[in-house]
This record gives sequence, structure tokens and C-alpha cells, in this order.
Amino acid sequence: MPSTAYLVLAHADPRQCARLARALLADREAHVFLHVDLKSTVDFSIVTSVDPTRVHWVAERHRITWGGFNMVRAALAAIAQALASPVGFDYLVLLSEMDYPIRHPEAIRDFIRGREYRQHINRVDVRASPEHYLKVARQFEFRDAWLPFGTLDKVLRKACSLALRPVHRELPAGMVCTGSQWWALTDACARYVLDVARKDDRYEKFFRFVLASDEYYFHTVIQNSRFAGEAVPLTPYQGRGIWRTANLHVIDPSLTRIYSLKDFDELKASGKFFVRKVTSAVSTPLLDRIDEDLGI
Repeated sequence: MPSTAYLVLAHADPRQCARLARALLADREAHVFLHVDLKSTVDFSIVTSVDPTRVHWVAERHRITWGGFNMVRAALAAIAQALASPVGFDYLVLLSEMDYPIRHPEAIRDFIRGREYRQHINRVDVRASPEHYLKVARQFEFRDAWLPFGTLDKVLRKACSLALRPVHRELPAGMVCTGSQWWALTDACARYVLDVARKDDRYEKFFRFVLASDEYYFHTVIQNSRFAGEAVPLTPYQGRGIWRTANLHVIDPSLTRIYSLKDFDELKASGKFFVRKVTSAVSTPLLDRIDEDLGI
């Protein structure tokens, strides 16, 4: 039976994360690989208690800053641990603790394996957006921490980013793409990305200074590989908003909306497979209704 590895990036809401793991594991062949932000002081042990045999800690942890390259490193660490597992996964799906399935995980499993295009990672050529995405890709942005002192570190990094704003960097060879952070990749494609990360540092050297590099790195590596032909064709640029490139998710254009019970009908009619964003504080009645609907 095909097995799915769900790579979950977590930082603040163990109750929601445990509920997400429980829902995903309704697919009896699925496993969860949990990366907890190294900055987090929250106890996530409740998540592994869901099923200690199918929920795994990602041992290599990174200190996450929004928009920083450590988000890419965290995803790569989760990929590495999943691919090293003796289970043998044919798909890896990247999620966060703020996601939740709105279709049964077995239906998700069947969908991602049944498409003509095997790699679920929409991509936009940044050259199609010179006023924004190309501009962002060519600017220096220092997001990952330099110093252990919070305020001083933020001020210093911000000052350096602003000082270098007039500098426009040359893009790396090949096509540079952007798209939604949340993807589903075959094991072969994920293994290729991991191999590139380990052996070809030109992508890291460039993207570690790009704002929201997790929305560029994987897309660019795959676009410049044989796996580009296994992904959907490039998405035409339709304006700013990475939510436009969502693969399996419902993502609100505001990027901040927390979905609640009143949104159930909208989500059910969306045709998508996950909702983003939900929290234990706001979304519990919604998740109860989803569970009831899916029978999980």
C-alpha cells in the first residue's frame, strides 16, 4: 500500500498539532514527521502520544524566523528524516500545524497519486512580475537571526536590508520561480531536491537572502530539473498573492484569516483538500464538524 509522509512544521499550538496528526493518521499507511521550531518553549509531547509508532520528531531543528531561510532548512531536515525511514514513502506532503484536512486522508492519498502531473507544486516565473516577485528575488533581505539579543538583532538586520535595497542582485542561472510554500512531491523528486541542497550550494547562497525563500527555493530547484515536466505547467502571472498558486489548500487572500465553524460550507464546496489557517482557540467547532463529516 502506498505510504504518505506528512512533514509538519510546528511552533506554538500543540493541541491543534495533535489534532492534525490524529486526522492525518486516519490514513493507516501515513506517518507524520514533526519539526518543532527551535525557539519554541511549548511542550509538543501530546503530538507523539497520538501514535508513537507513526509520529516522529525531526531531530535536526532550526530556529525559525518568518520569511527566513531557516524555513527551507526545516523542510529539508524533515525530508531527510522521512527519506531515511525504513518505511519507504512514495509521497511527501509539507504542512504546518495551522492546516487541517477537509477531505478524508485516504481521498487525499488517492488524489495526489492519480493526477497526470505527479509533482504538486505550482510555479510562477518571477520575470512575469517585474514590479514585485522579480524585485523581491533580486533584493537582499536578512531574516534569520544574527545575534542572540532580540531587539538589537532585528534592528541591525533591518538596517542592513534597507542599506542594501538599491543593490539588485543577478539571478542564478536558469529560471527562478515562486509559488505556495505547501506542496506534495514524490519521493524521487524530494530526494533530488535534498541531493541538490547537499551538493550544490549556489541555491542556498542566493535564496538565504530572499524574503520568504520557502516560496522560491523548492520551486526554482524543481523548475530547473527533469522533474519540471512532472509538475503542472507554469502558472500565468495574475497579480500579487501567493495564495493564487495554492496546490491542495484553501488559503484566504488576506493570509491571516482563521477559519471557524461558519466557514464549513465554503470549505466543503471548495474542492480543495486542506484548509489554512486554523487554531485550537478559534477553530475547534469547525474541526469537530469536519471530523464528523469525514467520519474520522
